[in-house]
Amino acid sequence: DNPQYVGNRFANTPRHQASLLMSYSWGALGWSGLTSDLGLVRVGQRWGNSGNTISLPAYTLLNAGVAYEWNQSTTLR
Repeated sequence: DNPQYVGNRFANTPRHQASLLMSYSWGALGWSGLTSDLGLVRVGQRWGNSGNTISLPAYTLLNAGVAYEWNQSTTLR
């Protein structure tokens, strides 16, 4: 309800954000219990406060994961 913030963007909310996740099961190559994942997340520039005076930079995350299923009740990630 503060009139000085009317029209400002919300704090820590980027205008653009995108993510992508790829997963591959290695069963076709003889490793039936093995799965790998690769993810990419892009977060755009955002404001760090309600007054829109602190700019936080854009960033990109690269995530990777591997999982192996020993049996139906045990999986190592």
